Amino acid sequence: MARENKIVSGYQDGTFKPTQSVTRAELMAVLRRAAEFGFSARGMNRDLVAQEPSKTFSGTQKYWAAAIFAQMSSYCSVASALNEIGDRFAFDDSAKRNYAAAATWRMLKCVKAE
Repeated sequence: MARENKIVSGYQDGTFKPTQSVTRAELMAVLRRAAEFGFSARGMNRDLVAQEPSKTFSGTQKYWAAAIFAQMSSYCSVASALNEIGDRFAFDDSAKRNYAAAATWRMLKCVKAE
């Protein structure tokens, strides 16, 4: 269902790699698409409206998901710095369970509020 609704996708070469760890960047991409799907499923505009100023994370400016980090940081702080301190996002680090749970909870609260 997630693939059919474009919440998850594979890599550019067509592979999915289901046993590979998910990076923090990949998690943000999935959470953004999940939020957009949530709005679409309720017949609402899919655009995520900023709830606060976006954060600037160090070392992410030229990264493929830089715009996603900025968008998801302004969307109820779904994207946050590593260990919630400083400005390092650690985009290629594995998404630890505690971070994935907290980011997912923040995203769901934001979607529900709109």
